[in-house]
Amino acid sequence: MTSLVIFLVILFIVTALLIWATFKNVASGGVKIVLTLVILFCSLIVGVIGLSVWGLAEFGSYIGEEISKEQEQATEKGKGLRPVLAETGESKDIYVIGDTVRDNGIEFTLNEVTKSTEGLFAETDEYCKLNFTLKNITEDTINISNWQFEVRDSDGAETTELIYSVPDDEDLFKSNIDLLPEREITKFIAVECNSASSPYRLEVNVGSLLSTLTEAILGGEEATFKPIVVEFSA
Repeated sequence: MTSLVIFLVILFIVTALLIWATFKNVASGGVKIVLTLVILFCSLIVGVIGLSVWGLAEFGSYIGEEISKEQEQATEKGKGLRPVLAETGESKDIYVIGDTVRDNGIEFTLNEVTKSTEGLFAETDEYCKLNFTLKNITEDTINISNWQFEVRDSDGAETTELIYSVPDDEDLFKSNIDLLPEREITKFIAVECNSASSPYRLEVNVGSLLSTLTEAILGGEEATFKPIVVEFSA
């Protein structure tokens, strides 16, 4: 606000001096009026531009402060931009079976991976059952969807879509669920797998609007949203 006042005072003084110089040095009354109007118009344009720049700067500063506050609150609730181990707070690029990872308001653990050929597939087909526990550690309901789970093989290629029909599929995670605050679920997802393409990496993408907005505004590696990545072998 102080900078805006200083700018307006300087603009007023410069305008007044120009008008005073015009009336002092120009003899013709008509020319004086025209020059005065031109000076006032130019001063008005400069003032509008200055106010616009100041307004944009203030708005940007406000947004930055709000995002910082949201980030601090989100971090306290476990909604960070990078997954961390729940026990130690250490951040890793890749986690392993049994690690409980905190990220974006959840705690996720890949409990075990079992391989099977039973079901609707030929004898040579294999699929992996990925048993996991997911807990909501916020005060809000979180929607968890199957599209947030991706499995990639050793070449980094995404595997086929999740399998939605396997034997004993009562605990198969098929679509989505609204997870209430402080509640947890233990389910499994099924994907085709084989030893030749191991190790696999499960990516759990629990992104939020906050993470996306922060990344877009702040940029840089520290603001880049990271999924939970857990490596396992078939």
